[in-house]
Amino acid sequence: MDYQYEKLGSCALLAAIEPLTGQRDAKVYDQRTMLEYTDFMESLVEEYPLAKKIILVQDNLSTHKPGSFYTHRCASRKA
Repeated sequence: MDYQYEKLGSCALLAAIEPLTGQRDAKVYDQRTMLEYTDFMESLVEEYPLAKKIILVQDNLSTHKPGSFYTHRCASRKA
């Protein structure tokens, strides 16, 4: 075999796609914690301030829960 797979690490990729315009946004993070998840979601809200609804399609990773926002905001207030 000429090539052997060697894992060099991992990352978390979060992406958003607006189907009607084809606009895409992606962020790559070193980790996939509540902090990265809420950071990405907050950037979406900032990108679309007039949106009445943002539809999410996501997996069931433990950080993809409403509680992530409460945890993140409580940590921000303590800092």
